[in-house]
Amino acid sequence: MDKFEIGATLKKTETRDYDKYPIIIKDNAIEMIKLYLPIVFILDFLSHFAPYRPPHPGELNERPKELGSCYIKFKNSAIEYFSTKKNLVLFEIKLSNILGIKRTFGPSEFQSPIATKKFGFCVVMIYFVLMSAVFYFKGYAIAPFVVPIAFGLGILPLLIFRLVNGLGLGLDMLSGDSLIIFDKHFIIDASILTSREYQELKTYFLLKTGKNLDKIRPQIFI
Repeated sequence: MDKFEIGATLKKTETRDYDKYPIIIKDNAIEMIKLYLPIVFILDFLSHFAPYRPPHPGELNERPKELGSCYIKFKNSAIEYFSTKKNLVLFEIKLSNILGIKRTFGPSEFQSPIATKKFGFCVVMIYFVLMSAVFYFKGYAIAPFVVPIAFGLGILPLLIFRLVNGLGLGLDMLSGDSLIIFDKHFIIDASILTSREYQELKTYFLLKTGKNLDKIRPQIFI
C-alpha cells in the first residue's frame, strides 16, 4: 500500500468512532493453548522413555479455565483486554502510554529475556536428541524420527488453527503475523492475525499513533 492509498484509507476511517465500533480481535493465544494441550501430553508420555523428564504440563490449562475466551478491543484512546468468563475488562493500555509494538510469529512469551528463550530452545533440542539416542541404544526403529516427530507435533496446533480459521498454509505463515503491544505495566498479544485484521490494525495505528506496522521488522525471539 503506497502513501496515496494509505492517505485515502485514513480519510475514510477518520470518522469512525472506535468507542462505539471498536476493532475486536479474539485472543488466539488462549485458543492455541487449548490446541497444544493434547500434544504436550503426548510428548509427556514419550518423555517416560527419556533419561530426564520435564515438569508436568498441567498448569497450561489454568489460563483458559480461569479466563474463558478473551477479546482485545481497540478503542479511540485505549486498548482493552476483556474476559468473557469474568465479564469484565481485565486491564487496558492507553494509546498515549504505549512504549512499543513488536511483530512476531505466533504467540510469544514477551516477559522472558531473549537469552532465556534461546537457551530454552537449545535445551528442548538437546532433550529430543537425548531421547533419540536412548531410543537408538535400546534398539527402537523410531530413533531417527524422534526429532522430526517432535517438530511436527510442535507446529501441528498452529496448522490446525490456521486451517480451521481459513488462514491457509502458505509461506505467509512464516512471516510476523502477531502484534505485541506494551506499556510499563501490561502486555497485549494479538496473535495469529488474519490479513483483514492486520490491515484494520495497520490503519488504526496509523490514524491513532502515526505508527506504520509494515515498518516494524518481524522477529522470532522477542
